[in-house]
Amino acid sequence: MAQFNELSKREQEVVQHLLEGKSNKLIALSLGFSDRTVEFHLKNIYTKLQVSTEWN
Repeated sequence: MAQFNELSKREQEVVQHLLEGKSNKLIALSLGFSDRTVEFHLKNIYTKLQVSTEWN
């Protein structure tokens, strides 16, 4: 995943927790910040990786 390198260190940490199946709340607790901060990082991650939630 070449685009993974485009993520900040913190964004990469969030992705690692996400891949472990953790909820936003558990990610926040693990990394020591709020649920809203996790949502902020996820939004940036999805934008950088061009992830879309649109269904065709």
